[in-house]
Amino acid sequence: MDATPTGSRYVLDAGSRRQLQQRLDLLKQGDVITLGATNIVGRGPTPTVAEASPDVTVGPDQVWTLTLVSGLGLYVVLSQDCDIVRATESEPCLLVCPLEALPEQEWTALRHGPYSPREFPCPPTESLGLPHGTAPVANLRFVTSLDKAALLSDAFTHTPALRSAAVRERFGTWLGRRAARAAHPDAREQDVLAAAGERVRSLAKQAVKKAGAGLSPSQMLVLAAEEWFLGPGEQLVPFQLILTPSSAAAAGLWDDNASAFKDAQINTAALALAADLSKRATPGLGYVVTVEVHTLDRVPASQYRTWSEWTWDHDSAWSADS
Repeated sequence: MDATPTGSRYVLDAGSRRQLQQRLDLLKQGDVITLGATNIVGRGPTPTVAEASPDVTVGPDQVWTLTLVSGLGLYVVLSQDCDIVRATESEPCLLVCPLEALPEQEWTALRHGPYSPREFPCPPTESLGLPHGTAPVANLRFVTSLDKAALLSDAFTHTPALRSAAVRERFGTWLGRRAARAAHPDAREQDVLAAAGERVRSLAKQAVKKAGAGLSPSQMLVLAAEEWFLGPGEQLVPFQLILTPSSAAAAGLWDDNASAFKDAQINTAALALAADLSKRATPGLGYVVTVEVHTLDRVPASQYRTWSEWTWDHDSAWSADS
């Protein structure tokens, strides 16, 4: 890199600045790049340092720093579009997180089940070169800063991973939800939502195994889910499920001849799923679980504003297909 010192700072020469700006102009939030790392600071012999450096002995009061490189060598850009192109004097770094390859069943559970606050299912694309049977997931557990000047490296490449405006919007909302997700009452979470989330993700994974053949009504509805919300309530737990024509068609819930949703099947599936999730709630506490199906163009704003995104905080429990 050609740079000249100015006191304690370094300034890129004019040619390098132009080249860097050209590369920054190509980037959007959610793109995948080939530069990055994860930096972790810790103290003492924790599981993190033991797993990363099993041959290193760490004292009980020793403060350590680890730099870990993604196994795939791929990272997702988290910075907002305006901050990506902003001059390095005000925004010297990009925020990035590792991209991981998860089995397709787990990717489907993330995509069609309740939101994860830690993992985002990116649209699969062959250009990423992931192992067969896997799909890309952004892991927000580990976020680090990447100096923009690193993009001048010959090792830099990028893939526009989030091609549609709808997916980019969902990704930006997901990033904000990490710190600002709605907090549900502990009792509601423990007695209803935890088991419901596990069941919905299990249904999604089962649907992938069946490859679209012989799906139950509940599996079809889960596979058609674009978004999940929760309506207000204490004893009443109203799940609000959003479909689109394309998501319904992919799950067999769209009538091509009539260009309409298969309403009768959808209603049957919603009742079946509500009954299934009701069985998962702690018995004897009076909870009533409902599943309501919508398209966003038909939901009044006054109703939509009372909903909160359904975020499931139990990602470590990838359940068996129960």
